[in-house]
Amino acid sequence: EQVDGGELKRVFDHLSPRSQQILLTLAQQLAESEGIFISPGHPPAVTDLSAAIPLWEDDLSSREYSDRTIETYSYWVKRILAAVPEPTYLNLIHYLAEQRKRDLAANTRKMMTKGLKSFFNFLYKQGLIRQNPAKELSHPKPPKTVPIYPEKEEIDRMLAAIGQSNLLDEKDKMKLTVLIVFPGGSGLRFIEMSKLPWTNINFERRQIKVMGKGKKERIIPMLPVIAGVLSAWKQYSPGELVFPTRSKYGRIDPSVTNRMLKRLAKRAGVRPFSIHKLRHYFTTYALAAGADLKMVS
Repeated sequence: EQVDGGELKRVFDHLSPRSQQILLTLAQQLAESEGIFISPGHPPAVTDLSAAIPLWEDDLSSREYSDRTIETYSYWVKRILAAVPEPTYLNLIHYLAEQRKRDLAANTRKMMTKGLKSFFNFLYKQGLIRQNPAKELSHPKPPKTVPIYPEKEEIDRMLAAIGQSNLLDEKDKMKLTVLIVFPGGSGLRFIEMSKLPWTNINFERRQIKVMGKGKKERIIPMLPVIAGVLSAWKQYSPGELVFPTRSKYGRIDPSVTNRMLKRLAKRAGVRPFSIHKLRHYFTTYALAAGADLKMVS
């Protein structure tokens, strides 16, 4: 029995990626059990790759990728799919080569490639595509640069600028203070800090329970200065999380936080730096004081 591939494709295109996969699996099982011939022209597992992007974003979020990484990956994948209607390996290689000719920064091309590899790997593992065209892609290595970390004097000047500001209300002043002191005095990663519930902070024992990479739990000591600012901040943030948010990812956005720090650095007259650099500030001074590298990392 011959199945009309053209008619099947029109119906297929209106289904969700998951429904497409279920229908394809059932059709293949039926073909094996009943000897029905499915035309070679039948549609692929997914005809509209962009329809699977929300599923992929949810998967990245569940695996604790940062909001910024998810948004960057998603931006480039959407842009590339629009520019490359047939994303075969050769077509993707050609597109990436064109970006290099246009002198696109190596860091940007690296994020493009990592986004593509992540997206197509997800589709392949979910059974939504039969071949992974991005499997053999390799991303460029950006040139090595000397990292810039804030100095203690710069931290002090930023904290002083918060207190002297007439543009911030008391809540914003306290929030900025916590965002500087907390990672700078604990070494927590931003994603660890952004999802931290108040129940994981023991003020009496001065300990913080952190769920880190690979869902590994660790207990870190809480310095008196951190206990002080967190206790003061709790008056403004009485909910479940230390840093409540309306973000769709359920945690504060690092790009918003970094913009706040950049404006503050300008007012304080110091070099701008991201909140991630504050973690390195802690690590640098902890190592200088004789701390074990494995412990602070």
